[in-house]
Amino acid sequence: ALPLALVTRASTASLQSLTGSGVQEAAEEGGIGRRLQPREILEKIHHYKTGVLFQCPWAVPAIVETDLPPMAADVQDALYRIGMGCQILDDMVDLLTDLREMRHNYVASVIYHQEPPMLRQALQALVAESGPAGGWIIAFPDLAARMKAEARRFLDGGLGDLFAADHQSFVQPAATFIAGRIGVAL
Repeated sequence: ALPLALVTRASTASLQSLTGSGVQEAAEEGGIGRRLQPREILEKIHHYKTGVLFQCPWAVPAIVETDLPPMAADVQDALYRIGMGCQILDDMVDLLTDLREMRHNYVASVIYHQEPPMLRQALQALVAESGPAGGWIIAFPDLAARMKAEARRFLDGGLGDLFAADHQSFVQPAATFIAGRIGVAL
């Protein structure tokens, strides 16, 4: 049995590891004031919303275990990258809704800051007509392919580091499975 003080510290660490994600989600409830740059979305929003969230299973072992193996940091990094890839895929699925509700979205930031104004206008038309959630993927296949590739780099990197050398053939099917569960076909 673990001492009560250690269990309390572990529980506190677990809740603290989830807090950043919850705070970030709550901050968007009333909408956002401006569309951040894509890099800012990854570093200031998705870092907390999903990247750190995917690392939270390690909060308790970091308190309870007296000496975590060096590979624990590598596993945490891999989980972080998987989380970031999942969030980009989620942003693809939620793009039109996030635009309607004025929420942070990586794809929206790429469109707003890096794409021609014509693309923004066409996207606003899709938002206004309340078309299907994935309608933008069909309308803008090149952009969708670039977003999938970016998400895939995060997923492949993280999964590649989690799988043993003799199991690397499972990286692509695992990434495809994860993307499918989120709602994006890779």
